[in-house]
Amino acid sequence: MATTVYDDRATALQNAVISADLEQLKDVGRLGLWDGPRVRQSVVHTRQDVVMLVSHLSSLNEQVASIRRLLWLIAVLVAGVLLTRW
Repeated sequence: MATTVYDDRATALQNAVISADLEQLKDVGRLGLWDGPRVRQSVVHTRQDVVMLVSHLSSLNEQVASIRRLLWLIAVLVAGVLLTRW
């Protein structure tokens, strides 16, 4: 399946979040703020998942808006064709 611009944006956003989380985890591990690597890893994965879901919802909103604009254009064209035939 071919990737779209929306998928590429979502992937870029996820990669940015992963990089930021890795930097934060270095600080957290150094300061000893949390116990156990599983807790830290689960927090990172949860954040990445939430960012990915929000990104996909944003891109779906953009796609729906594009479809709505195209439908309005088609409706105007069909109305124009019908008016010129009468």
